[in-house]
Amino acid sequence: MIYNFFCCFLVLRPSFSVNFMNRKTLYLAVALVALVGLAFAYQGPIKKWQENLSKQKNFLAKIDAEKIDKIVVAKNGETVLEKGSAGWLVGGSKFKANKLAMEEVLDKLSKAAAAELELVSANKQKKADFKTDSSGITVKFYQAGKEAGKLVIGKVAADYQSSYIANPDTDNTYLLKGVNLTYALDKTDWRERTIFAGEATKLTKLRIQQGKVQFTASKVGEKWAVEDAKKTPLNKEKVEKITALMANLTAVEIPAQDFKAAGLEKNQLIVEATGEGVKNTLMVGNDNGKGMFYAKSGDSDIIYLISKADRDELNKKQEQLK
Repeated sequence: MIYNFFCCFLVLRPSFSVNFMNRKTLYLAVALVALVGLAFAYQGPIKKWQENLSKQKNFLAKIDAEKIDKIVVAKNGETVLEKGSAGWLVGGSKFKANKLAMEEVLDKLSKAAAAELELVSANKQKKADFKTDSSGITVKFYQAGKEAGKLVIGKVAADYQSSYIANPDTDNTYLLKGVNLTYALDKTDWRERTIFAGEATKLTKLRIQQGKVQFTASKVGEKWAVEDAKKTPLNKEKVEKITALMANLTAVEIPAQDFKAAGLEKNQLIVEATGEGVKNTLMVGNDNGKGMFYAKSGDSDIIYLISKADRDELNKKQEQLK
């Protein structure tokens, strides 16, 4: 570029030649060319070098979210999340980890590994202001049994789209731009609360047992009727409120796994919904004294608590569905 500029300078001054140009004019020309060259360098390579120099190295960059098989989350206690053949489990127990929560964590982590970090403090004492000290969420990630990375997640930034994070081994606190890890990992319970998840339209038969009394209804075409001698018709909307719950039911909480307190062996209420490749059975037991009812599915030993509203919707007599 400098050579081309100098050639242009000579073309624009045809009355001069290098041999006869006075020394002062030559110095000015060289100075001008040098200034142009410096300006180009500053706006180009030098500026780019300065920008790269000021960028913070992302200490999460080496983590591959797809290879993570264990996550340890510590805040007011420690939760271990482990990936097995059937998916993620909580603490190596029989409890499955919440599927949507785990998908969010891995997605956010993948984005965090590629995100830009901004150094906001190099003062250890300032970590408390950002909650990147012991008051934050300490997270460790493992791949093939080996620790692949760790960080402390602090509070959400003012834009609600970013988080403050820190490497627990340094005094620095960073702004993780555009990735909210705080919401993704700040959970009080990682266990899956979904009891049933499917399509209500596939259900074609419903059985409700209340103690020793029971009835069965089936769907023919678009109509529901009791399976009795009279084929007593039932109100479609009322029945389908029940089948909707039996296809998609989520617990309010997961209580202590105490079968005696749950009262599930008394068969107070059993609802069974079947259809195309589906057989969902729910047993409902005692009230827990807080407006929720113990319940479990027929294919699992996990005890849940469902809401009173859901229990009341399921606990219908035949006469109430006409």
